[in-house]
Amino acid sequence: MYEFSFFRRPVRNSTPCLTVDCTAVFRYLVSGYADDTTAAIAETADPEERRKLKRNTLDYVTPACICSKRGTHGMTAASGLMVIDIDHVDDPLSLYAPLIKSLDPFLIFVSPSGQGVKVIRRWSEPHAITNHQQADGWAAAYKQEFAAVVQWLARDPILQNFPIDLSGSDMARACYLCRCYYSWINPQLIK
Repeated sequence: MYEFSFFRRPVRNSTPCLTVDCTAVFRYLVSGYADDTTAAIAETADPEERRKLKRNTLDYVTPACICSKRGTHGMTAASGLMVIDIDHVDDPLSLYAPLIKSLDPFLIFVSPSGQGVKVIRRWSEPHAITNHQQADGWAAAYKQEFAAVVQWLARDPILQNFPIDLSGSDMARACYLCRCYYSWINPQLIK
């Protein structure tokens, strides 16, 4: 029901190859498929080199939408999901419990650098997008809801201390996939 686009690396590839859901992404994260790539990224000290490695070596998804081509005007459906990316976290696993309590997420995983957390949560019902005007409207609504979630987290006594990547307000934003054996999936999603 809550489906979104999956893209093969590199990130400059803007045409998706599959439509997936959170359970498929969870299986990808825990499969070990991206073991070597994730290790290389985590071991790279230079931030620019790390960004380059992520862009060139990691598959990715657009959790908020299904696209024919990545970008607002390539969206064909709003998935009903939102991704929140929390950066600069020394102990990412320590955020899982407060995030589960605050956001009722579908999926949580440690970001490719090992120093952040990605949270995929529901924000609306899925909805077809048939033209650019609808795409612009959904993108604006997503941006508003994203801002509300950021404000909500800023009031949380634990989560307020961690910066949220505000570029996540872009509904068609790429979310890199990596190896994360400590991924958490909402038990209600497991069939």
